[in-house]
Amino acid sequence: GHVGADGRGLWGPVKSPFTFYRLYGRDIKSGNNKPDWSNRIPVLGQALLLTKDTLFVAGPKTPVGEIPKDTPDVDPLVAAIESSRGGNLLAVSPADGKILPSLDLKSSPVFDGMLASGKNIFISTKSGEVVCLR
Repeated sequence: GHVGADGRGLWGPVKSPFTFYRLYGRDIKSGNNKPDWSNRIPVLGQALLLTKDTLFVAGPKTPVGEIPKDTPDVDPLVAAIESSRGGNLLAVSPADGKILPSLDLKSSPVFDGMLASGKNIFISTKSGEVVCLR
């Protein structure tokens, strides 16, 4: 299958290309170009990792309820990316898009700063630490 982020579903402040991700999944072998599922998530994905059974998305929490409809002087999502207020690791089922348990992080990840080795997940954070989750 395929899991990705679709920019066509983005909304929020027009000044920013960063709002939130709408994840989608589809079976590549089916030949169908339409997603089998689509789900908006409460994490601004800065690091994504797809394993056999789980899609992990790490990043600052997206303050979806705080996003104004009009363009503000300060884009809250850009502020979330640049802040050091912490983040979240979200687990998503790639089969159906169901959101699985999540974990709060003391610091959000650097862009593309997540990898798996064996049964461990390593996250490189903006605070300069490498977090190992088992």
